Amino acid sequence: MINKIKLNPIEPVADSFRKGSFQYDKIKRDGMIAMYSVTHHRSGNLKGYEVVVLTNITDKVIEGTSIPAHEQYPASSQFGRSGWYYMKGGEAMAEAKYALLKGNASKREAIA
Repeated sequence: MINKIKLNPIEPVADSFRKGSFQYDKIKRDGMIAMYSVTHHRSGNLKGYEVVVLTNITDKVIEGTSIPAHEQYPASSQFGRSGWYYMKGGEAMAEAKYALLKGNASKREAIA
């Protein structure tokens, strides 16, 4: 008899979410590479853009609380390695970073 392990689907990062005083809205995504606009949630003023590499987090239990598998947006401490912020007016630079990361991800997939 073969034991079957039931894998729960991974909850994706939301297309739009609010964190602190800021609203994040997905502009585009390819695999685990995504680009979001960042606006002030009250005024709606554009503050900048974030280009991120999302990560998958597996199911786990912390202090008796079950946390389902999910994608994770990089923490502030991970910026510079898996997240990059571009100020208002830096959309072209954000687009270039997105294209670079997308190209690098495609190369890694071709090797695997």
